[in-house]
Amino acid sequence: MTGPSSSSSSSGPPAGPLVAVCTGHRCAALRRLDGEDDALGASLREAVRASRGGVLVSSPCAGACARGPVAAVGQREEGQEQPAAVVWLGDLDRARREALAAWVGELSGATAPPAQAALPEALRAAVLGVRRARPGHRRTSPARARPAPPG
Repeated sequence: MTGPSSSSSSSGPPAGPLVAVCTGHRCAALRRLDGEDDALGASLREAVRASRGGVLVSSPCAGACARGPVAAVGQREEGQEQPAAVVWLGDLDRARREALAAWVGELSGATAPPAQAALPEALRAAVLGVRRARPGHRRTSPARARPAPPG
């Protein structure tokens, strides 16, 4: 009997988008008020599911309640568990959540971190900050994220 084979020589996870969606009380309530029954969003869930190596995570309160609903997006490199950079997005109304789902689909197979990828016009005003990973640093939050560069 043979086991599953891997086409990659890497022993770690495949490259792909990592999306964390705040499911804190305020963000969840704002999504429900906007007509979203699925806490993580059906279109976002499908975009991540269809992406190579994509991971969708529900997160407890991200601490940016005034800008909710909030999500973070990172692009993991082949063999890496954590993304090199994370883009924090807020004020994610229905139109922005659809733009986010489309962007995640575009990130599938991309090699550049999202901070360097072409951010859709619909999401530019939603950027709360960009956080670069530090060795040994496992958590970032929008409250600590550096502001995105202008332009």
